[in-house]
Amino acid sequence: MMVAMLFVTFAFSQTKTEIKPADLSKGVSTYITKNFSGYGIDKAFKIVNKGVMSTEVMVSKGSEKLALTFDKDFKLTKKEAIKPDIKTPPTKEDKKPLPPIKK
Repeated sequence: MMVAMLFVTFAFSQTKTEIKPADLSKGVSTYITKNFSGYGIDKAFKIVNKGVMSTEVMVSKGSEKLALTFDKDFKLTKKEAIKPDIKTPPTKEDKKPLPPIKK
């Protein structure tokens, strides 16, 4: 029973480990250099999901940021734009005091 529980936990778990851009596989590095010229590598992650390994790389060029996902054979499987987390300061309307409560 304990072995089955460990197997289920392993089979359905996902781990995401940050790796240094210099430690990326040659296949991923070459693909990015060739197909995303001018982009810099910001972060990279090794992902193991249900025993299947993939690599996720965050790249940027100016204000454009992308998340690239590669399968175990270093083929691009997903390209997604990362939208900046823009927080605007409150406006004067937001700071307006509430009207008094009528009794």
